[in-house]
Amino acid sequence: ARVSYFQDITGALFEYKRRHEEQVRAEFCHTAISRRMWRQLDDAAKTGTMIVIDGLEGRGKTEATSAWANCHLGLARFSSLKGITTKTAQFRALAQSFGVSHGNSRKASEMQASVEEVLRVSGLMLIIDEAHHCFNQGPRMYTRPEMLDWIDTALCNPPLPVALITTPQFLICMERAVDQVG
Repeated sequence: ARVSYFQDITGALFEYKRRHEEQVRAEFCHTAISRRMWRQLDDAAKTGTMIVIDGLEGRGKTEATSAWANCHLGLARFSSLKGITTKTAQFRALAQSFGVSHGNSRKASEMQASVEEVLRVSGLMLIIDEAHHCFNQGPRMYTRPEMLDWIDTALCNPPLPVALITTPQFLICMERAVDQVG
């Protein structure tokens, strides 16, 4: 890239990225949990597979995962589904993580197509925190969990690296989905 008013803009951007990653590493205090999570995220990114990291609330999963993603900006994007239960809101959060159009006038299907295209072209890893919100949170499920079906078919079949960060609630929701909708 050439810009008449800036010498070596590409080099400057890589230097900025390097400094940002160094700052994140310096400010993040590792724990036994975060070290294990970082190893699992590294493995998933290298192998292009999906992983599910399950653990109790309040143990630092979100902070560790967010820090890992901020140290691997050219490799992964972090998105949280914290309290989000609609398909449109879920794809809005994902689209925002990838920097694609996510305004209120955008339909879920449009944002879904944009996110899929960015993932396909870039090969970036998608990290979804609070992944138990991919399930219907009501006591009765009438349909298969659309978001998990999308992750399985659109992302894991190519294959693209995906990390689902969850609480034990995820496994409970999965068992309920199996029992109620197959």
